[in-house]
Amino acid sequence: MKIGFVSLWWLPHCGGGEVYAYRLARAMQRAGIAIEVITTSPAVSDRDNGDIEVLRTGVFHEPQSMNAFRHYLRGPEHAAWCDDVARWAEERRFTHILCNAPLMRPGFSAATPELFVRLRATGAIVGAIHLDLGPRTVSRILACYAECRGWERTAATVCDEQRASARSRGARAFHDAAASPLFYEPAFVLSCSQWSARFIDPLDEVPQFVLHPLLPPLPDTAEDATEKLAPVTVGMINPLPQKGALNMAHVILHNRRDWSFRVLQGAWGKAFESFTPMIGNALRASDERVTLLQYVREMSAFYRAIEVFMFPSRVEGYGMAPVEAMQAGTPVVATDYPAIIEAVGAGARIVSWLADGDQWIAAIADVLADRDSWRRHAAAWTRALEVREAEELPAFVEFLQSLPTAVAAVPHREA
Repeated sequence: MKIGFVSLWWLPHCGGGEVYAYRLARAMQRAGIAIEVITTSPAVSDRDNGDIEVLRTGVFHEPQSMNAFRHYLRGPEHAAWCDDVARWAEERRFTHILCNAPLMRPGFSAATPELFVRLRATGAIVGAIHLDLGPRTVSRILACYAECRGWERTAATVCDEQRASARSRGARAFHDAAASPLFYEPAFVLSCSQWSARFIDPLDEVPQFVLHPLLPPLPDTAEDATEKLAPVTVGMINPLPQKGALNMAHVILHNRRDWSFRVLQGAWGKAFESFTPMIGNALRASDERVTLLQYVREMSAFYRAIEVFMFPSRVEGYGMAPVEAMQAGTPVVATDYPAIIEAVGAGARIVSWLADGDQWIAAIADVLADRDSWRRHAAAWTRALEVREAEELPAFVEFLQSLPTAVAAVPHREA
């Protein structure tokens, strides 16, 4: 077995999707599987991953705005990179190719339909990594939840609606509207959570496998000691609206306690633009109880320097950050969105998706008052995740081996 990973971005330029793919690639390599990667992300000497063969080609584009990103995708640089990817796959002769999000999102670029045809034509079994649901699907899920106030009832309702839509409009039209990776006709889909997997294939057309994000390796104590952060009460990351920025700001501004905060930017360096004005009064205070952090080399150092990790995200494909915090021994307060529950299980203090800022303050106070107990909960859940990972990874390899041999695809032609 020889697997190629196609990922627009890769470490060290990354978000959760790139971390997911990297950890998977490294774990499979440790299992004796040949792994290669192609990406546009350039190497950075002090943050590069030298343990996997990575071909860094094309013009790197770090999305500073959605308009700029769309312009890049319509331009010749992205088309040239897609051609590089196709030629790379033709030369390397992989048995399987895994395309990382967001490459397989419908309408991603004019060059991607031909790219997928060429990848399949190599004879490789081409699959899609699915991480986040499309915006229309998310909007419908949240609207339905607001009406029925139950996640399982919401899922059943939305899945029924999707099944009816796919049957009446046709599967391809549904995949286009729902931003499903099945639009490009992959041979299989790898999803990061059971919740995310439920809403992309209402007609059960394609084999799916759910592999939850792998735990990060335990840090090298000596290396990690090079990064020391002063202890604070509450840590937060990625303060964007969909990640719960409003509740983050409320906790900072209105907690009426002597709490200190550290907020890590994330979000490709753009989250503070909207968040900083929200907490302006706290930033102007002379006690400097709020620290904004652009980047941290070792996330474990960030987690260990906080007493509680607040994760008020409104929508997630899974929720790697709270798992990493629990693994580092830090109690977590998190939203009850189902994909996040898959991540944190019984290890975190759960807050309703509908909770307001005052309820988040109360939940954090509860954890601080019984922090040792919540640390034990986190440790027990981390051990359960280790068992789940040890079962899922070999099962995924078996899943890949069980897939039928690919055949060269015929290009799809619109009528």
